[in-house]
Amino acid sequence: MRITEEDMKRTEKSDNTEQQVPQTQEQKTGAESRREKLKAEKKKLSELKGKKKLEYLWEYYKWVLVAAAGFLLVACVIVTAVRGASSKELLCVLMADAEMKDSSNESMATQIKQILDPTSNKNYVTIAPNCYTSSDGNLDYNSAMLMTVRVASGELDAVILPEKVYQNYNKQGMFLSVEKVEGKDFCSKNADIILKGNGISVNNNKILEKYGYEFSKPMVLAVCADTKHLDNCKAFITFLGYGNE
Repeated sequence: MRITEEDMKRTEKSDNTEQQVPQTQEQKTGAESRREKLKAEKKKLSELKGKKKLEYLWEYYKWVLVAAAGFLLVACVIVTAVRGASSKELLCVLMADAEMKDSSNESMATQIKQILDPTSNKNYVTIAPNCYTSSDGNLDYNSAMLMTVRVASGELDAVILPEKVYQNYNKQGMFLSVEKVEGKDFCSKNADIILKGNGISVNNNKILEKYGYEFSKPMVLAVCADTKHLDNCKAFITFLGYGNE
């Protein structure tokens, strides 16, 4: 009997099919077993309530929950970073010993933001009036730390401080000269309100009073030497009624 090449191929194909059948059957059996386990697990979870369900999940699915929580944390950090990257602080002003109405802080910041950037809804202005002096007339510990952190990070643009506090920080070279900010003409016209070359007196300022700010002691406005928003600082000075005319 003559065996052709075609007969050999058919025989080989048949053998391969017979070998694959048990493997396919095992895969089906394994899949069915997994489905049955999932159904049983789902049924068990549905029967458990409240604390018992939480305890069961923590006991048998601890690492799954931890991994899920980690994933959510990373996702939140990414979303926050993306949002933060799309917004920009236009101006940050720190105040000390400011007595104010609850809405004053937000309303003035909103108004200044509209002047600096009327088209964007993402950018913002920060007015931080949460600094206070201690009995010796200097900033208290928490306020001094807040100011130090803001200055070191380059986030602080201008300050409105009690005169004594201003004098102390001015000696440390923290502020720009008024002449550098506003020019010689401004200094000539407003010599009576410029203190030690770097500060502008804001006593009885009508704009601050309009927005509900009250101060019990002489106050000074100064622009920080490391400001990244010099033009916006100048706009703020103009907003308060002191700009070049």
